[in-house]
Amino acid sequence: MLSGDTAAGGIRRLDSDLLTYNPDVVIMMFGMNDIGRNYYIKGSYNEQVEANRASQLEKYKNNMNIILDRLLDEGIEVILCTPTPFDDVSVTNNESNIGLAACAEFVRQTAKERGLALVDHYANMYNLRSTKYWGGDGVHPNVLGQHVMAQSIMYSLGYIDEMDITTPISVFDEINEARHNLSYDYRMVLMVDYNLINSGYTTLSAKKQQAAVLRDNQTSATWKGYYQLYIDNIDNVAVMKEEVIQLTEQMCYKD
Repeated sequence: MLSGDTAAGGIRRLDSDLLTYNPDVVIMMFGMNDIGRNYYIKGSYNEQVEANRASQLEKYKNNMNIILDRLLDEGIEVILCTPTPFDDVSVTNNESNIGLAACAEFVRQTAKERGLALVDHYANMYNLRSTKYWGGDGVHPNVLGQHVMAQSIMYSLGYIDEMDITTPISVFDEINEARHNLSYDYRMVLMVDYNLINSGYTTLSAKKQQAAVLRDNQTSATWKGYYQLYIDNIDNVAVMKEEVIQLTEQMCYKD
């Protein structure tokens, strides 16, 4: 997972971040960043906005099919997920669920047509929209919401008969905690790197210089931290990736 990424970004990263590991099964979910949430602000609707919404949805469908075609051609089992809903109960000025519902329906139809397993997060979590399950920005499920996502996967795949929506994830142990923290830092470095490349900065020195400019111009302490994290770690991003993989293997195969 890469923060802020889309199905188009998934295409770009398909070989380097996925196929190089020869996976047997891939769980695939995009949508939240594909629809263009700025096109769903209440009170901003017009014909151009409608055209932009339709264009974003069409790009999403095309990019999803490109990824699916590639994965299935490689003989990989794919489990399709509808996107999680937007918490429009807490963030009341955004109607992103209009676009996400369309994404979800496309995913359902695609799973049916291609004979793929389906995890319907959108349907399973729609009635839970609140800060009890989301982090307050409408986009990101909190710890309990992530627990429900795990339950949604097991429920949709037939491993459990009923979803537990009340029991939060247990506290991370030492290995999980280390992996969680390093994985988050790694994804933030990649996010900034992709943004810089897309803005035309291609050499390492140019990217670091621009990251410093962006850091110094930020009013958000969070984004200042992201850019500083990038500057501090981009030289060793390959090492970060390998350490995440090693910690994941320890987490999966420990006694």
